[in-house]
Amino acid sequence: MLQQKNIIKKLLVLGITFLSGCQAYDIFIPPKPCDCCFINNQKHCPPDTPFLGDHEDNYRCARLSSRCGDLEKALNYLNKAIQDNTVDSRRSTVHGMHFIPYFPHREKGIVLLHLKQYKMALEELNLSINQEPSDKAIYYRDIVRKHIQLENNIQSIPKITMEPLPVITNKDHIILSGSAFDESYISEISFKNNQLFPNNKGEYFISQSQQSIQFSQQLSPGEGQYSITIEAKNLIGKITSQDIFLHVDRSGPIISITSDANDLTICGTIADASEGITWCIKNGQKEHVLFKRVEFCLQHDKRSKLFIQAWDRVGNLTQADLSSPKSRRLIAQIQPMIASDSRSPIITQISDRPLDIEIDGFPHQESVWYKSALITGVVKSDVPIYSLVINNKILISSDQGLQAHFSRSVKLKPGKNIFTIRAVNTNAQVVEKKLFCYRMIPQAFQDKNNYPIQLKPSLILSTEYKKQAEKLMKLCYHQLIKSNRFLILKDKIGEQIISEKVKQHISIPNAQVKGYIEIESKEDELLDVTIGMRFSFNSPVHQVLIFDAFKTFPKKELANNYSYLISRLNNTIYRYFKRFQGKVIKTKAKEFVVQWERNDGQPKKNLPVHIIRSIPMYSKRTGYKTGKDWVVVSTCFPKMIDYQNRHIDIEGIGYVGYNFRSQ
Repeated sequence: MLQQKNIIKKLLVLGITFLSGCQAYDIFIPPKPCDCCFINNQKHCPPDTPFLGDHEDNYRCARLSSRCGDLEKALNYLNKAIQDNTVDSRRSTVHGMHFIPYFPHREKGIVLLHLKQYKMALEELNLSINQEPSDKAIYYRDIVRKHIQLENNIQSIPKITMEPLPVITNKDHIILSGSAFDESYISEISFKNNQLFPNNKGEYFISQSQQSIQFSQQLSPGEGQYSITIEAKNLIGKITSQDIFLHVDRSGPIISITSDANDLTICGTIADASEGITWCIKNGQKEHVLFKRVEFCLQHDKRSKLFIQAWDRVGNLTQADLSSPKSRRLIAQIQPMIASDSRSPIITQISDRPLDIEIDGFPHQESVWYKSALITGVVKSDVPIYSLVINNKILISSDQGLQAHFSRSVKLKPGKNIFTIRAVNTNAQVVEKKLFCYRMIPQAFQDKNNYPIQLKPSLILSTEYKKQAEKLMKLCYHQLIKSNRFLILKDKIGEQIISEKVKQHISIPNAQVKGYIEIESKEDELLDVTIGMRFSFNSPVHQVLIFDAFKTFPKKELANNYSYLISRLNNTIYRYFKRFQGKVIKTKAKEFVVQWERNDGQPKKNLPVHIIRSIPMYSKRTGYKTGKDWVVVSTCFPKMIDYQNRHIDIEGIGYVGYNFRSQ
């Protein structure tokens, strides 16, 4: 009886479908899944899951067919997927609450590229980037643009325009800034100098090629002369270079006193490594010479002060107070004695005091917030001074007189800094003096004020090259920890790696960060490699941000491209987690308005914003200024951002800190 009922149901369905013009075949036979194929003699098959023929299945089949080189079949699957779901998304919804990365327009653009339909490929890639930016789409769009340029026989050359830069400077930090333009799109800007950059090359991060790019590179060179080559490269490989010469001089002129016993006339020299000396006596009229050395003799009244100042061409200053009791006593103690034998007589000098170094200015034993400090002082001797060295930097290397007044700027690293000053005179007397100070890390850059994140175990999205994928992801996590931008609350296995004391200072909710990597083999022994980081925020509302980096290269070069992929991914992330200088300009109950500086870029919506400002610091012991600390004004999720007036409205979520009412 039951069997007869089933037969009747089937006949009824067949009758209805026949009358409606449909075929029973389409109802009872499911869509056919895509076939397995071979990549570099290895068999690859679609996932062993039910094939429903929806946009997810067609997208997977399209990617497999594309990897196997069956471009027409891949294009057919992609067109079907786009008919079903036309929006590229990292979190496309399938089967209820299941999400997958879904980029049909991007993959279609790549297929059209290989089919040499460049204009259509560019349209699809642009559409994908507008809907959901991905580094893979940006990478292949550059290749498409290159083919279009070559197809149209466009052979343009980049143009570099540099902002004026002084030939010689005493600045601790030097900004190389300018612009590069080319209708063939600028794809790379680099700086070359083997003293300033590892492996003789530093690259300016470009997220995607553009026809015009403003660039700015900060350098912190030591003293010396540098020749730097700036190169701009376009998509078709044309390169333009521009050389600039830079001379960094942070040492003031040496003022040497060569006087004899007649203390009413003081003679000496002012010398500097660069041409151009300006000097004056007792704040009088300044004199200028275009030489590296100038001699002087002065009539001096013991009752008046004698004060000499000398500047080099970039403003480094050395001062000599010759009216101090020690200076007058030194000059008076010099007694010439003529010694003679069968040869011509020579003048020697009798000394009743040792070689000495006196320091006029340096924050000795102090905590400072400067990145450099000035060491000023004088070396005194009864016989000519032959050598003066500060931490291997030679300031004097020949006879310079009986007093040598010096000024030298030195760079400070975080923590304790030790400087050794060593002087030698012509009697082979040697004296050394050690100075030290502590460079403090500003509060805003300490761990407790970095953005808090929890690292989750990474996700390996492919079975190929699993060991290499795990190694690359481990290196990527390690670089994120070293960045000094994030505070790692827990490592990838869930262990807390910060102290409870630091944890108490955390002012905003943390993000959970999960890395992922996909390595796919293609024809011709090539690999497609994508690495990414997924940031998941739970406040003020749940949201997810994904950053990625992509590159295609021969599989034998996988290890050589680790650093490129990690650097590109991290640079993308850092651009979103910037610190901004600013101040709180309005307060009312729990509402605050923060304004950031004009030149700091723009905060991103739905991302935490760090506003910092500087405050002057002074020595508790001497009262002298010891630099400026940077403190956190606000760490918050913006309620609203007014980009025109550079205002951020904050309400309740986050932290408003250091003395905001007085700003």
